[in-house]
Amino acid sequence: MRRIRYTRQGKPFLPLRIISRTTNRSARLDFQVDTGADMTVIPSSLADQISADKDADVFVSDFDNRMVRYPTHFVDIRLGSHLFGNVEVIASESDTAYLGLDVLNQLKLLLDGPKNMLTIY
Repeated sequence: MRRIRYTRQGKPFLPLRIISRTTNRSARLDFQVDTGADMTVIPSSLADQISADKDADVFVSDFDNRMVRYPTHFVDIRLGSHLFGNVEVIASESDTAYLGLDVLNQLKLLLDGPKNMLTIY
């Protein structure tokens, strides 16, 4: 079990390592837990930094229900000793990384808002 206190504006963030599947370059980044996102999103600058190969473009519906086109990359994501392999992520111009349901659904989580605590079992 691992407990992480919410650190930014009452929002849960997880420290993760993103690894390029082609170059094995990696970077550590705090990801905002986003239960409303189907896919994980990384900043395009991070995809460039680790030299992640572009896979395809996908159209996604943003928060205003507009269809927006984004490139995707396949990466590995490490949370402590746990490795999520071959995860397709969206590269966005945002500076914030969002951990979506594609990864979150592989974890048992407790989001305790009143205590500002995220617990991973």
